[in-house]
Amino acid sequence: MMNSKIRLFAIAFMTCAVAVGTQSCSDDPEDVKVTGVTVDPESQTLLVDGTVTLAATVFPSNATDKSVTWESDNPGVATVVDGLVTARAVGTANITVTSVSNKEKTATCVITVSASYSVSLSAEALRMPAGAIYTRTLVATITPSDDSKTVTWNSSNTGVATVTNGVITAGATAGTATITATLSSDANTKAECTVTVVDVSSIPAGASLAGVWTFEDAANPGKATVGEDLGVSGSFTSVEGPGNTKAVVAGENAFFTIYHNIGANGGSEYDGEYTNEYTLMMDIRGSQEGFAEWLSVYNNIYDNEGEGALWIDGAGNIGFEALGGYSDIGLTPDAWHRVVIAVNLAEESFKVYIDGLPAFTASMGCDLDGEWSLYPDVVYIGSDGGGYSGPDFAEVMMWGVQLTAEQVAALGTPLGAP
Repeated sequence: MMNSKIRLFAIAFMTCAVAVGTQSCSDDPEDVKVTGVTVDPESQTLLVDGTVTLAATVFPSNATDKSVTWESDNPGVATVVDGLVTARAVGTANITVTSVSNKEKTATCVITVSASYSVSLSAEALRMPAGAIYTRTLVATITPSDDSKTVTWNSSNTGVATVTNGVITAGATAGTATITATLSSDANTKAECTVTVVDVSSIPAGASLAGVWTFEDAANPGKATVGEDLGVSGSFTSVEGPGNTKAVVAGENAFFTIYHNIGANGGSEYDGEYTNEYTLMMDIRGSQEGFAEWLSVYNNIYDNEGEGALWIDGAGNIGFEALGGYSDIGLTPDAWHRVVIAVNLAEESFKVYIDGLPAFTASMGCDLDGEWSLYPDVVYIGSDGGGYSGPDFAEVMMWGVQLTAEQVAALGTPLGAP
């Protein structure tokens, strides 16, 4: 009997021993494989002999082996040791971090090595109305990034525009001024922006300028330069606009609500219950694919329900059948155009301009408090309630009066446009 117990113990011991090397008698944690690697930053500009330390993150966080290796594809330009990159010569190098346990998982940082600092501005050109109606702000970027470096600001014509720490104010005189940001430590390193100040003195700006929106803040696309912030419905992506300014591309069914608050007007006695006199200026861009599906320019139905009030057709022409058809001149795909819609329904006047030129005049259906009136507080731009997309937007302005053809011509074309 004793021998039987000894044999059973020996068998159990041997069974456990056989498991050694694969799994012990108690359960060991399973090997957690690496599923991904990222590197921060993904790009960096350095001066020769400059350094930056890259940080690699391995996923998942509980991976069994989180070790990585580093490699430069151009060590003559930049070398790397344990994530520390040293710039050796002018050029570009790709620094790649690779998981040791899963060599298919990599990430790359692009290193650009420069011989000297450079300065760039957030816009190459700006247009502003005369008379200090509002300000615009330029942001100077020093490359490579260096907190010890600063810029000084200068205007070539302070009668036209002044600048303080990048904030530009238009003077009373129409004309152009060159705004320059110069690296404080090197007078030869600079960037320039051309500011064109337009005489719109015939427009009663104080009473009628309802809003200005320039989309310069990527984190807050509805931020107003003048007036109330836009209501933002859906997602908008910040992109480069005309003249290197900012613009936005709307996601599916995305639109802006303009809280114009112009109020009820129209006629000499302002006897309309709705906004019957207004001008809406928009710098817009549409693709050929967008034109093929038609684009909604703006919508005046409350809560943006139903289809828009003005359209761009498949040929890029602007108008609406109920207004008498479409323009003979149109918008070019993938190009920025300045569209101005100037309306005075008390006079049955509905006019559309493209790049300062008359493009469309309605020949029917323009009554006071009629189909093309606005609610006294809101109007919508972008995708409409009928499911049609809107164009890309750059600068948008709105007035509570109908601008004349001469005033629209003074507004000109989008920045950087021919």
